[in-house]
Amino acid sequence: MIITHGRGVFESRASGQVSVSAGSALLIFPGIWHRYRPDITTGWSEKWMHFNGEFAHRLLAQSVISLASPVLLPKDPGLVETTFDRVLLTVRKNAAENSLRISLLGLALLSAVLGDDNKPCEYAAGSALPATGKTGSTIAQKAIQHIWTHGHKELTVEHVADAVGVNRRKLERNFQSSQGRGVLDEIIQCRYSRAERLVRETDLPLKSVVDLAGFGGMENMRRVFFARVGLSPSQYRKSVRRTLPGSGLPAER
Repeated sequence: MIITHGRGVFESRASGQVSVSAGSALLIFPGIWHRYRPDITTGWSEKWMHFNGEFAHRLLAQSVISLASPVLLPKDPGLVETTFDRVLLTVRKNAAENSLRISLLGLALLSAVLGDDNKPCEYAAGSALPATGKTGSTIAQKAIQHIWTHGHKELTVEHVADAVGVNRRKLERNFQSSQGRGVLDEIIQCRYSRAERLVRETDLPLKSVVDLAGFGGMENMRRVFFARVGLSPSQYRKSVRRTLPGSGLPAER
């Protein structure tokens, strides 16, 4: 989603609250809790495009896009908007006959948004978006950010503690008191969230899903899936495909 006019606030579980202004580009990840709201004094205008599939997950797995940095400031917002308009125009003309052209324009749009010179927005201090639940301490938020940006790698509680700069005991105590759950619970949730999307939305072999989600082994992933949905990953994929005929991809805004 790109914001062409106005300003507001975006928030997700992995990023915290981030200020949004005209020219910002928002990456909204399926399965990740988020919310956004225009400023009541300015409102905002938006344009959005949904894309999915193995390529999208490769971008995430290789950290080209990041759950912790969903709001970007493209260096050339005008180029982004112009490319976006070309995508929309092509779709309106004849989407069925121009699917390849739409895909190529979509890649051009991603390139404009994800250019090397583009920077993530800083976290917003004193955001107007009301807080709900336990927002947690700085230590806990840093830990969450590290987990959700490194969850595709082999990750332990000790790794997270080292990244945050505290010992494991202090991290565990702080995380539990502020978030109401353990650090390992957060790591497992991150792995499951990534694996569930890959199983549901791609045809990647399950061994590849294990690696991309950071589970370290098929049995670990099977155990988590059984605990969450009562099915193995392969059974879950089949059940989703039966529920969603064709590609198995839900339409999302």
